Amino acid sequence: VQRRNCVFIASERLNQAGSALQRVLHHYRAALAERNVALLLGAGIVSEIGDWFNIVALVSLSYSFSDGALGVGGMFAARMVTRLLCQGPAGAYVDRNASRTLLFTSQLVMAVVASSFALLAMIPELWLLYLLVILLEVTNCIVTPAFMVELKAEAPVEQRSAANGVLTASMSTAQLVGPLLGALVLAPFGAAAVFALNGLTFLGVAIAVTQLEGGLRATRSIADSQE
Repeated sequence: VQRRNCVFIASERLNQAGSALQRVLHHYRAALAERNVALLLGAGIVSEIGDWFNIVALVSLSYSFSDGALGVGGMFAARMVTRLLCQGPAGAYVDRNASRTLLFTSQLVMAVVASSFALLAMIPELWLLYLLVILLEVTNCIVTPAFMVELKAEAPVEQRSAANGVLTASMSTAQLVGPLLGALVLAPFGAAAVFALNGLTFLGVAIAVTQLEGGLRATRSIADSQE
């Protein structure tokens, strides 16, 4: 009898877990059924992979330019200090001026700056690498909140948690996949190819923004109306 009870309890728990999984998957499917949400998430995943894509090239070049690990540490320090100093003001700016036009423009700037890292193949200087890293991070401090505002605007209230869940999962996946893909491109083609491809990922996001329903003129008022 005790064994039967244990089997019954285990079966009930499995059924409950299966039902919970079905509910979660339903929320994810419902979020991705929204065209604009799916388009933004797809572009965001590609961009996130591209952001990690060039990490391997940056580490390799900063090590090479400085003849040691100190250059690599300096590169990461430049990234983090820039974020620390700029995230607050950039977030406030986006909060006042959030729009698809801002997201589109900032993604274009990201594409230009990311592609400009290819200059390091012709001017192998550590100071230039640091300068480009700082410019990229300054722009990224605007791009990230602008993207989040637009995603919130497009996702219905009941689907926002699922949309955020997909985005969070994609960020973790990008940290795994991006550096690996970057290394696979870096070895045969060099750093310039890595940086050019990274620039293309941001250009892809900018193009995706233009394809959202309503065009570039739609603003964060969409989100406000859903509160």
